[in-house]
Amino acid sequence: MSRHVARLLVFALLLVALVAPIGRLAAAGPTVTPGTIPTAQIKGLVKFRNFAPLATGFDVQIGPSEAVSANNGGDANYPWGAVNAISFAYNGNQLAAGFPTLNGGAPGTVTYPGALSGPLNYLQIEIVCRHAGATVALKNVMVAGTSLGDFIPPTCGGANDAYSWYVTGLDLSAGFQLTGAMHLSGFAGLSGQENSKVLIRVGTIPAAAVGFTPADKALVCNATELRIDFRDMPAFYGYQFKVQYDDALLDAVGAFDNTWFNTTNQANVPGGWGASCAAGVCKFAVSKVNPVVPISGSGPVGKITFTAQAAGVSTVQLTNLTITDIDGFSVPATAPLPVELTTCGRASVSGKVSLQGRVTPIDGGEVKAIDTGGIFPTVTVPFDAAGNYTLTNLPVLPGGSSYKLRATHILYLGNEKTVALSPGAALTNQNTRLLGGDADNSGLNPPGTVGVDVGDLSCVAGAFDGPPVSCGPLPLSSTDINKDNVTNIQDLAITGGNYAKNPYQPW
Repeated sequence: MSRHVARLLVFALLLVALVAPIGRLAAAGPTVTPGTIPTAQIKGLVKFRNFAPLATGFDVQIGPSEAVSANNGGDANYPWGAVNAISFAYNGNQLAAGFPTLNGGAPGTVTYPGALSGPLNYLQIEIVCRHAGATVALKNVMVAGTSLGDFIPPTCGGANDAYSWYVTGLDLSAGFQLTGAMHLSGFAGLSGQENSKVLIRVGTIPAAAVGFTPADKALVCNATELRIDFRDMPAFYGYQFKVQYDDALLDAVGAFDNTWFNTTNQANVPGGWGASCAAGVCKFAVSKVNPVVPISGSGPVGKITFTAQAAGVSTVQLTNLTITDIDGFSVPATAPLPVELTTCGRASVSGKVSLQGRVTPIDGGEVKAIDTGGIFPTVTVPFDAAGNYTLTNLPVLPGGSSYKLRATHILYLGNEKTVALSPGAALTNQNTRLLGGDADNSGLNPPGTVGVDVGDLSCVAGAFDGPPVSCGPLPLSSTDINKDNVTNIQDLAITGGNYAKNPYQPW
């Protein structure tokens, strides 16, 4: 092959590369893809419009948002030509747009001052061409010294003829210069400012990420759900990952969340990867199946329900993360940080409650276990007619927990004490005796109430040597403290002996 022929071949290849249809470019450079990224945050834009020569309004609008009122405008009533050299630039402090001027003069410019918050890593080109018989195209587009090729809508003139492309793989944060040639035809005699236009947007693609909810320091006592979410994802078609946990401390049950990325319809889940959990690993993997289109945005993909097996502190970590687009290219995304989980142990408390003046309680009351740290809910159990009670499965932190035991009964003053419980503890013989005489049951509603007061004495004395009577509006109030179906000196002695005593008495 001659040197001359070789040069011609190289030139031809370069020409082909410049005018090739828009598509996926080399991985080392910018990538141009039809469509938009819904999660992209637009920081600035320019709009070229009003292609009908006799229309009114601004031909060029530029600013930080889609709101026209917030934008600058320029060069009203400009009669666009068949080919129009345009530009869109950012110098770190202002946006600027260039365009031809009337009668072949120097290019015009409109600007919008102000720095754009970065990183600027997203460029979007939109062409709208809804005028019947007219066409719009943007050709020979260059940005940051790189050719992006031509942007030509496949059809024009229809009500839905609006086409977008987005460009990734460029860092535009420090500034950029975009140039191109806007080609117009068929607009003579037409009107309508917005029916046909060219928009160029620049912005930020939020970093795609996988997240855990709750994020960290979760307490697992009863069933606790850990959610796995995808955040700010570009178009993807499938994913796989593992979630590792300590199966000596935790039992795990996994499940897909099908509210956003549905795995039950037009999807393929590999065997053994259907959110299955065993031996300290939960495995998730699924791919969509044609004709489903790629999915983008944010949403839940899975969850794991943990229950405590033993007390301790462990970490849960997502590993082996791979997210893919429909072409089999990896979608970059950050994995969540490991989550620290504290698992509870369990303890039990049992004993017997006796009542002053009674051989047995006859009717039951209740015992509460109140976590003094305020972490766990209060547990309440009855004690029976013999006074026996058992509090089981009390959650306890790995280092131990403190509980306040409180025993109460109608007509009696409640008792309480604090006990320290360690994981696995079985505290027995926690017995107590309640003092009587609260005939009106006012002591069941502390604090700030006197359990046995003059009202109780007066009520019991007033019914002396007769059948029991009620001592007030509260339920089950009675002058019969010892439950022998008569009001006598025994009831009066119990009441008088405990006069001015308050709940809660020492256990």
